[in-house]
Amino acid sequence: MGVEADFEATIPGVPRAGERIDDKYEVETMLGEGAMGIVFLARHLKLGERVAIKVLKPEVVRASPTLVQRFLREARNAIAIQSAHVVRVMDVGTLSGGAPFMVMEYLEGTDLQTLLQQQGALPVTDACAYVLQACDALAEAHARGIVHRDLKPANLFLTRRFDGKPFIKVLDFGISKSMARDAVDHEASLTQTAAILGSPAYMSPEQVRNAKTVDGRADIWSLGIILYKLLVARSPFEGGTFSSLCAAIVADDPPKLRDTRPEIPAELEAITLRCLEKKPEARFSRVEDLAAALAPFASGEHVAEATVDAPPPSIVRREQAKTKHRVWIAGAAAAVVAGALVATRLWPHAEPNVPPAAPSHAPSAGSAIAPPSVVVESATPPTATPSSATPSATPSLSGRAPPKMKPALATTSASALQVPTAPPPPAATATAPDPLEHAQ
Repeated sequence: MGVEADFEATIPGVPRAGERIDDKYEVETMLGEGAMGIVFLARHLKLGERVAIKVLKPEVVRASPTLVQRFLREARNAIAIQSAHVVRVMDVGTLSGGAPFMVMEYLEGTDLQTLLQQQGALPVTDACAYVLQACDALAEAHARGIVHRDLKPANLFLTRRFDGKPFIKVLDFGISKSMARDAVDHEASLTQTAAILGSPAYMSPEQVRNAKTVDGRADIWSLGIILYKLLVARSPFEGGTFSSLCAAIVADDPPKLRDTRPEIPAELEAITLRCLEKKPEARFSRVEDLAAALAPFASGEHVAEATVDAPPPSIVRREQAKTKHRVWIAGAAAAVVAGALVATRLWPHAEPNVPPAAPSHAPSAGSAIAPPSVVVESATPPTATPSSATPSATPSLSGRAPPKMKPALATTSASALQVPTAPPPPAATATAPDPLEHAQ
């Protein structure tokens, strides 16, 4: 009862414990308070389900009716995004005093800001897994043209699945911006804009300059700040005043993570610092690309390589492409060499009808005829003079060789290499073309 008495005394017009909202929900207690609204724990009267009801503060409604439109936009955006990592919105309405309210699923757990205050820097796998799950929600939001613009550890709520596994829910799309239109932004004053268009420590340089023109890469910057803080329990940009903090965001380089925590993998440090590039085009272009880079660290695959200086992802991709190119060239060269060897072995069979050159002397009984492969390797046929052998048995190479004297060496079969027992008969049964005649 003390909690209810405290906020009833300071915030008039808010629902009290036991009071009913929209005749469907009964308020039990207050869960938390922000700059724009208060969150209550309530119970659905008919279903018995516990829900969280967010109510816009009455003084905020009186100060700027525009914020009512923002509040309703949060409800519409949250309903439109179907990711399980976005808090589910079930109902909206208006209190009797005119303040709008939003009914959401009740989550048990704690936000990451509270977790950091309790535990300090988180294990690498946990920090990467939490940001990776947030990427799932942001990927769908960006696909629908919605930029969150207020990502911070307090808006990432750590709950548990039915099986006990950690589960992140992204909260508070209250200042989210539709990239297709942002018609109500011009109605907010400069003071209101500084107060509600993002938490300064997590704002990108372009958001510091003009929050109305940012795109999804501003959310990637904020995710980088969150990841940095989860890993080393400190912010990469600090300043004693709002202006000095903005100056650091725009101009200063963030300290290296490994200077504070050397066991962090160098590649993970490179991923985090890429999110914090001053120019949006130098960051990850899509939140899906950031998720793909973080996935191995969320699973613990690279934790064992914490002391290895890993190159940036762009260099890794180039080296992988070069390796594939070298393998392709080596394979092609091997194929060419293999083809050449096969061709060399098959060359004697490639020209089966070309007879070998005649020997300088007629073969005599008991002599062996030279194998055709030896004759084929000669560049030019040898020049021979007639021997003292019988002219009818040895042809002369200075003229045309009589067809009947041509040895039958057109095949490389075993029978062709047998030693003849007698000279060929003088009469030929077939006329073979003279190779020298065609050579002329």
